[in-house]
Amino acid sequence: MLVSPNVDSPPQFDQILHLNDPYCDPPLARDGYTLRFSNNRYPFLGFFTRRGHTYSNHLLATMHYSYKTFPVVLSDGAWWLSSDLVEEWQELENNLRALTSYMFNKFEAFVPVDYMSFPLPRTYGYAKARATEASMRSAALKSRDAFAALMATCSWLLAIKSFKPLAEAPWFLRLKQDQPTACHWLDEFAESSLANFTTSVDRVGVVVTPGCQFIEYVPKFVEANVPVWLLWDKPGDYDKTICKQYQPPEDVVVRAWESYYLRKEANDRQRREAIALKAPSMAPRGDQAQTTVFGVTDVPTLSEAPKPIPGSRQRRGESIDEFFSRTSRENEQKEAAESSEQRASRLERVEHNASFPLPGKRGARVWEWEQDGVFWVRQPVSRAAIAENWINYAPGHLRYDSFNNEWDLSETFDPSAERPEDPWDEDATEAYMGNEVGHAGSDELRAPVPLDIQTAALEKSYSGTVYHGSSPIPEPLQDILRYRYGFTDPEPNEQLAASTLPLGKALRILCDVDSLWPDTDVTKDQVTAFVQGVMDHNMPATLWDLCPANPAHPGVNRAHLTVTKLDFGGHIWYAITPVPDDSPGWQLVVYDATTVLECLRSYSNPISKRAMAGFFLSTGRPYRAMRTFSQVPPSHQPAKMTTGPVTAPVIDPSGPEVPTNRPFSASGLGWRFAEWKPGTIDFAAYERKRAEFFMSARGQSALELGGIVWRLGMEVISPDAVLDGHMSDVETRELCTDEDLEIVCGVYHVFCATDLDRSAQQAHFSWWPKHEIWQKSPMNSGRWTPWAETWYQRRLKDIKEGKAVLRTAKRWRESLKQCHACASFEASMSEKSADHLN
Repeated sequence: MLVSPNVDSPPQFDQILHLNDPYCDPPLARDGYTLRFSNNRYPFLGFFTRRGHTYSNHLLATMHYSYKTFPVVLSDGAWWLSSDLVEEWQELENNLRALTSYMFNKFEAFVPVDYMSFPLPRTYGYAKARATEASMRSAALKSRDAFAALMATCSWLLAIKSFKPLAEAPWFLRLKQDQPTACHWLDEFAESSLANFTTSVDRVGVVVTPGCQFIEYVPKFVEANVPVWLLWDKPGDYDKTICKQYQPPEDVVVRAWESYYLRKEANDRQRREAIALKAPSMAPRGDQAQTTVFGVTDVPTLSEAPKPIPGSRQRRGESIDEFFSRTSRENEQKEAAESSEQRASRLERVEHNASFPLPGKRGARVWEWEQDGVFWVRQPVSRAAIAENWINYAPGHLRYDSFNNEWDLSETFDPSAERPEDPWDEDATEAYMGNEVGHAGSDELRAPVPLDIQTAALEKSYSGTVYHGSSPIPEPLQDILRYRYGFTDPEPNEQLAASTLPLGKALRILCDVDSLWPDTDVTKDQVTAFVQGVMDHNMPATLWDLCPANPAHPGVNRAHLTVTKLDFGGHIWYAITPVPDDSPGWQLVVYDATTVLECLRSYSNPISKRAMAGFFLSTGRPYRAMRTFSQVPPSHQPAKMTTGPVTAPVIDPSGPEVPTNRPFSASGLGWRFAEWKPGTIDFAAYERKRAEFFMSARGQSALELGGIVWRLGMEVISPDAVLDGHMSDVETRELCTDEDLEIVCGVYHVFCATDLDRSAQQAHFSWWPKHEIWQKSPMNSGRWTPWAETWYQRRLKDIKEGKAVLRTAKRWRESLKQCHACASFEASMSEKSADHLN
């Protein structure tokens, strides 16, 4: 009987068959990928991630190579693994080994007396040469898989002694303080799946037996979401142990055994009937005993056919022979109806696949037949598994269906067919090159190792990242004056009052001192008079189209654009809608009244919402493409909105909440100490993390905020790329959080004292000003200005040259106070624009 405190179902039937399989000598990673009974030599086995696990973290990205994709080179008559990959693996292995040794000795973890570690990756000689390409690839594959055991050991130690959240554990913060140059490596480690004990990391799990010598850690396994089953055949199996708490009530045990015998009797009856009637391989269903209470679960695979996998085209309970018999008839019908072009294309596929080539990313799908009790189920094989294992499939175990462009895989097709030679059996090749595989010792990872975290390879991997952003194109000042601010030319002979405002200061107020302007006294006088009039609230009617007496005043309103005022808890926004509405499923809203009037002046012909959003996105103007939002911090932008017709927007505070996954950070770029000074790796790591965020859906939504957040996003992704995948998903989207924006602006949480008291005074130091600081600064003009771009490029140059220093919020406010008149001008313009819209 199996009892589980954290899994709702028993292990799969094929897993049960391998619970007591012997281990290889030396043990291999594939031993860890298989669910086993608890083994006192390897208490960390349950923490293995399942084969095919995707490592999304940058630190572990080098685990994604497969047999076919390893970068190998031929040099001096021998085959080598790429030097870059060797450096990354050596650094990762040495750091993980040192960190594991550190945790063993710091935590004083109890281990069974016969504890042993798996061979380390270096044991397989990935840094050494091989005589053939195949042997080099095989050594690389074995080395890569050996990392799985090392990482499982790290996770096991973290779970039993430290647990989550690692980034805030006092011992981990102290470690970062002691290793200031390794902060980013440790941050990457803390954010990886090694320290992630949520259900999002699919671990193999373990079946605990009463003889287990690490029973005291089983609750830690449960807390870490490692699947745990306890083999519980006798009531007293776990008496006087901590697992006693998981013992089911006696009546539940009785019901479980009753269900078992009823099911066994039904199976026996099915078997007799199948023999008597010479039925096909699918056994008829018997009377299934109902188990409806106390979470007792029967193993369904022994008496009832499992549900087919969606898309497999298999029918429930259909055997392999029945499946191919039916699909063969269907293919005959397809062949009779196919056109000459379809036939030529199909025969071309047949010819191409005759040599069993590796299916590419868009190639044929592969389905593997797996036994589930007495039934066979057609299971999809992932592209990653295909790339890794295709070379090991025997041709006799494969069948190709040219009509559906699919491969089927099963040893039952030809039991006599032999797989290609096992790449693990290479003793001759290894001996030839002098690279025999050694065995792991019992103290391999527990032996004290100097803790000196290296980061050279990690830093090199950061610098090799290429981003596909773009620099903003400056807008002509004449267009800004005319369309954004409503400047109009006076009559040729009209005399304007002389302005006391110098042209240079007027251009600084307009945040553009670099644009060329026609060198005429009249034009200069017009510009200075216009700027002075806005600042003094005394505008000559002939210069501003918002003055009712101005001839251009009626043109501010457009019949093909409708503006609707929206009130979100005291925050006024405006919905801009084309007439007719080309996309009624979502609204385009802005909070800047000046931007609204800019649209009304600019578009004399009908325009789509997408085109307007493209204009905003390419020039840094804040906007929102919105329908339903998840929870939004009140510090920026509205919460949720469900839109009906444009004329009647409905605020829906109780509307459906979007489940929010926050995989990036809870504290910006992490915690640092008072003595810490950033280096080149710090900015490189920040750029990588910022790019990772902007490539996500929520990161692309952050571009709508405009300002410094928008400009930093332009370093990573182009406006066109955002629009292509972004505007089609506005029905339900998430807004970024304050923590997300801390990543964008490069914020570190720095302790002002050297102690680890979390209540001690802290300061936020950042590479760039925070979003809210930028919003309130004179640099914010509702668009990205040439002046802002000049400032940005100067700051970026200083950072790249190592001249820039991180600044606190106070220092950023002081540094951005370059022209108070800019803020006064924008405020006055926004006020007048809002009055006009009202």
